[in-house]
Amino acid sequence: MMIPPSPRYPFFRMSSSLPLNAWFSGIATYHGSIAFEKGREAALQHLLYAVAEMMKQLFWSGDLNAMTFPPELDVCRIL
Repeated sequence: MMIPPSPRYPFFRMSSSLPLNAWFSGIATYHGSIAFEKGREAALQHLLYAVAEMMKQLFWSGDLNAMTFPPELDVCRIL
């Protein structure tokens, strides 16, 4: 079940200026060795976790009241 965004919380995502989409799609579509194929799912999970940690650090380094954040993070209020 997806929980709708609350007006009390902002929506944020990594900026499209970062190469993260290419990282995920590259790993997801790469046809590698049997060893790579066996480890692909774990690699994607670790990459996702690392990106989430980076997003949290970027978000908390910004100013929610002034809505100013590092340029690597796109943030907007949900009304």
